[in-house]
Amino acid sequence: MRFILITSSFLLLSLNSSAQLEKVLHQTFEIGQAEKIELDFAGEYQIELWAGNTVMTETQIQVFDASPAIFKHFIEKAKRYDVELNEENESIAQFYSHDKVRQEIKTKFGDGSCEEIVVLRIFIPDNFEIVDQKSLVRKPKSTNE
Repeated sequence: MRFILITSSFLLLSLNSSAQLEKVLHQTFEIGQAEKIELDFAGEYQIELWAGNTVMTETQIQVFDASPAIFKHFIEKAKRYDVELNEENESIAQFYSHDKVRQEIKTKFGDGSCEEIVVLRIFIPDNFEIVDQKSLVRKPKSTNE
C-alpha cells in the first residue's frame, strides 16, 4: 500500500511540473495610407503576405511549469505578448513588442523558471513587398488601375 501511495505521489508531481499552458492571441491594426511598415519585435517572427487590408498578428504562446494565474497575469496585466502600433507618422506604420526584453518568468514550480515558447506571425496586406525582416514598402500602383 505504501508503495502505491509513493508511486502515485511521484506521478502527480511529475504531471504538475510538466503542465503546459497555451493561448493564441490575435490583434488587427488599420494602417491607412502608410507607404512603409517597420517591425521591431522581441524574438523571432514570421512575415506572411495576405489578401486582407489590415495588419494582423497571431501570437502562439506555450508556457511550461507556471500556474494559470501567472500565465494570465503576463497576458492581461503585463501585456507581455502585445504588439503595439506607433501612429505618429501617417506614412510609416511602426509595429513593436510591448515587452521588448522578456525577462525569464520565475515560479515556485520545477526548477524555479518557466520554459516559454512564443511564435509570432505577422500578416501584411499583399500590396506590400518585403524589403527585409524589419521593413516592407507598399508596391507602386500600376497605371492600369
